[in-house]
Amino acid sequence: MTGGQKRTGTYITGRDGMAVVKLDSGYNIGVDPGSCTFVERPEPALPKKPHIPPDRSLPDLAIVSTGGTIASRIDYRTGSVTSQFDAGDILTAIPELAKVANYHTRSISTILSENMTPSIWQDLARAVYEEIATGVAGVIITHGTDTSSRPRYRSSLSVRSGPPTGLQAIMR
Repeated sequence: MTGGQKRTGTYITGRDGMAVVKLDSGYNIGVDPGSCTFVERPEPALPKKPHIPPDRSLPDLAIVSTGGTIASRIDYRTGSVTSQFDAGDILTAIPELAKVANYHTRSISTILSENMTPSIWQDLARAVYEEIATGVAGVIITHGTDTSSRPRYRSSLSVRSGPPTGLQAIMR
């Protein structure tokens, strides 16, 4: 029951003390598990992080993650969004990327971009420099949209040569 109404849906997972249920409308809601009548509960699926052997015919790229929407998920207790994924999780979520390049992943932070600070941007700049020094063909930075103009501007001043460096900001 939600708001005094009986609803039916498909149990997805338990998270943060709540039962995550997909309604027939397509919306996911978090509800108190005690208010649910479970007809059937599937076995939880463990996340798979496949080992993909490097393909030496493909370029080596680095993904440096800082958080942001691309790394976020909903906290069903509060309805808020928190940054929780890192660069390795992106490769797990999009396995087709293995056909494009070999990746080295590195996480600088897992925060929303409004919480970025100059010291984290300095850590990011150092990480990009270190990845370039390893000889990668390019560096992909994942970053939230709220403050993405700052590291873009900063890299235009500090990265004068080397492989391409791209900043990926995404909105849901």
